Amino acid sequence: MKILSILPALVLTVLPAQAAFVTLSSPDGLWSWSPDEFGAYGEGTGGSFAQRNFGSGLTGYSWQAATLVTDGINRQWLSGAASAGSAGYTGAPLGAGNLISDTSTSSTRTSVYTAGTLSTLRVTLTQSATNAGLSQQYVFNNTGGAALNFSVISFHDTDLDANTFLNDLITSRPGYLQVSEGGRNIYFSSAGVGSLGFLAAHVPGSGVTGGANVLAENNNGIPFANLNQFRDVTNGVIGADFDANADGVTDTPTDVGYLLQYNLSIPAGASSTVTFLTSAVPVPEPGPAIFLGLTGLLAFRRRR
Repeated sequence: MKILSILPALVLTVLPAQAAFVTLSSPDGLWSWSPDEFGAYGEGTGGSFAQRNFGSGLTGYSWQAATLVTDGINRQWLSGAASAGSAGYTGAPLGAGNLISDTSTSSTRTSVYTAGTLSTLRVTLTQSATNAGLSQQYVFNNTGGAALNFSVISFHDTDLDANTFLNDLITSRPGYLQVSEGGRNIYFSSAGVGSLGFLAAHVPGSGVTGGANVLAENNNGIPFANLNQFRDVTNGVIGADFDANADGVTDTPTDVGYLLQYNLSIPAGASSTVTFLTSAVPVPEPGPAIFLGLTGLLAFRRRR
């Protein structure tokens, strides 16, 4: 299993004890995952998992998925590890005091919660396992009396083989990102108004999670100069280009992950929806999606 990257002045905190994982499965049994009520999942997230049947039974492929929201001053992890030592970080992990409601079926979990330091933001999160794959639909509602401007950054550290996580490749194509290893492929896409782009994150010989999370936190999202790039994010610092020939494919296999970002402006009393999708086949190029007019992608991974 992976180990968290140890970074100077960085303490990765675990999710609060109130966070509970619920297993959701697709009707055909080919997808199974256990997200918590705030949207975190993956083997590095308190023993959670996400699995796909590639033809020989269910196989885990996710180390950690997390979501950060920031208005440029306040930064709040809705899910995943909060980094108390990052520059100016202000948001403690969400817990029972933020949760308004939480209901589940065998394939869908819907939770409603407040967003910590973004005090007028209320989130309705619907997480589903279908035969097409997995989805996390975030409905962001502005309960305040003034417009709310903020960014939503989704992170995923993806391993298609827990024992050979340094052998993954990431590919950018119109409408989706593809992570590949050992003949297995998983496709990631998103939909919603306000898409900025992606950063494909890489950490050679190590783990991508810590570096990618710190990079997003300290920059309030993906650095604009590095949108739609494949970059080494060791220690949260932009390093070598992993797509030097600019063909949209990792030049060499390594530990990979990604950041996807939406920039939202929600009037008082209004809402906006962003959906993150995982599938076993490429999705048709969507309408308003994060990869249309991509402005940035980051893949990052956590150390074993």
